[in-house]
Amino acid sequence: MAGNAYIGYAGGPQVRKVDSTGAQLASYTVNQNTDWIDLAADQKTLLYSAESSTMQLWDVATNTDLGVFATGTGPFFAKRYRPNGEVLVASGSGQVYRYDAGGTLIQTYNSGIGSVFALNLDPDGTSFWTGATGGQMVEKIDIASGTVLKSWSTGTGQLFGLAVLGEIQAGGGGAGNTPEPSTYALIAGGLLVGVGLRRRHGTQR
Repeated sequence: MAGNAYIGYAGGPQVRKVDSTGAQLASYTVNQNTDWIDLAADQKTLLYSAESSTMQLWDVATNTDLGVFATGTGPFFAKRYRPNGEVLVASGSGQVYRYDAGGTLIQTYNSGIGSVFALNLDPDGTSFWTGATGGQMVEKIDIASGTVLKSWSTGTGQLFGLAVLGEIQAGGGGAGNTPEPSTYALIAGGLLVGVGLRRRHGTQR
């Protein structure tokens, strides 16, 4: 919210906090490589994993290990906090998992498109987007029912990351915010999803 960012490091158990100019404000030595990270709405609880089957938590306000959040069928890839504290995580198993704020698995989504790598929350707050690892398929899935709302192929290249215009970011001040009217116009025009053809790691506010 202050324009700062947390940067994970796939090559080691580190997270850096930088300001909007890129100047380092803090560094944290955590328990595993920080290949994927996300920040909770409290602005201090950092969720991270190393493309393993274990997700862990770190308090960036006190530089304190908060232990294991959840274990499951990995490897875990992209993950997102929902504004209510729930976590959605893409898995190499070909499924997306939904955990409650305490780390209990409450729902499993079968993508049917192979190993899923990307995961982004839709601005509508009720669905998410995911894509196949190195493949071409993209899906939009309803969180409550698991229904596939949209499915299409990029038609070329190898998909890894997705960017969703107006995406809710629990740790970045987006939780509960309403997209600008121009965002709705782009959504209506079918320009919602940007496809990343390069594999990217670590980020978040």
